[in-house]
Amino acid sequence: VATTEEMIDLVSFYVLERQIGIAELLACEFLDDCSSSPLKQSGYAILSIAMAYFEMGRYSEALEAGRKLVALRPAYVWGYGYVAMSEPRSVGSTKRAPAVSEARRVEPRVSQEMFQRGVGVSRPEIDARRNAALRQAGLE
Repeated sequence: VATTEEMIDLVSFYVLERQIGIAELLACEFLDDCSSSPLKQSGYAILSIAMAYFEMGRYSEALEAGRKLVALRPAYVWGYGYVAMSEPRSVGSTKRAPAVSEARRVEPRVSQEMFQRGVGVSRPEIDARRNAALRQAGLE
């Protein structure tokens, strides 16, 4: 019978290895501009990379990923959301992000709550940073 610490180590190893595999797959899809895989064409790979960059505080890269997502899927509100959240932090601006207007054109009911529900709960400090970025972008 394993101890609690042994179980935590085992589960942590599994999760880490699984996440690394997923990250490798998503990164390859993100970087391959010619990919026609469903992961790329649906926008899932790009959205995942945008989320990861934002959560790591790498706003320039999150902005680039958001723009890539907008270019691939212009009717998908999440790309505009990551552009809106990342642009002010990337360029050091205090102005509202123009991407919010585009997000509202795509989805008139777009809101901070919509993004929070879609992302789910991260760590509290990441949720607070994302919500602050959405407020700064003009989404309440």
